[in-house]
Amino acid sequence: MQCRGKDLCAGDNCVKIDLDQVILYIWSMSSEFVIQPNRSLSDRGRKRLLYGVGLIMALITLRFVLIGGWMVLPFMLADIVALVLAFVVVGRQCCIVERVVIEGDLLTIHHEEKHKPLCWSFPLYWVNVDLKPGPHPSHGSRLLIGSHGEWIELAGFLTNAERESLTEAIREAVHEALSLNKEGCQSA
Repeated sequence: MQCRGKDLCAGDNCVKIDLDQVILYIWSMSSEFVIQPNRSLSDRGRKRLLYGVGLIMALITLRFVLIGGWMVLPFMLADIVALVLAFVVVGRQCCIVERVVIEGDLLTIHHEEKHKPLCWSFPLYWVNVDLKPGPHPSHGSRLLIGSHGEWIELAGFLTNAERESLTEAIREAVHEALSLNKEGCQSA
């Protein structure tokens, strides 16, 4: 089952989440949650925007240089460098993909960035899914998944309401997987 719009699914269960601004895509196939920030601008669109802004800035600077304001040139170059760096930083942050996979008796978290894939596995029977307040009231909540003192923070780019909905959906999927594992052991 795939989620559409504002549904958050785990298995056959869907939970409605209310989003004022859609900043994430979450879908689930059986017991897998894929969480990633919204990329409203593609790489091609980002390059076009950067070239367009650079061209406009270059034309404005050329006009100033022609009327004798040559001191504008270093500031325009500094602006272009700052703009390119900002686009690079935002582009890297949008490439984050987090996966929570519940398979058998394991809950596995995959955190994928461009060059840093990380993976953690926890026994399903001991895993805790917890939503804790942040270190400061303005920081919001933190979604933590862990077991035996090892905690992994998940979905740091979501809003508090989205993290709450995701926490409940993961808890339900863990509970469902535990009950299926228990039924499988009893019937064997």
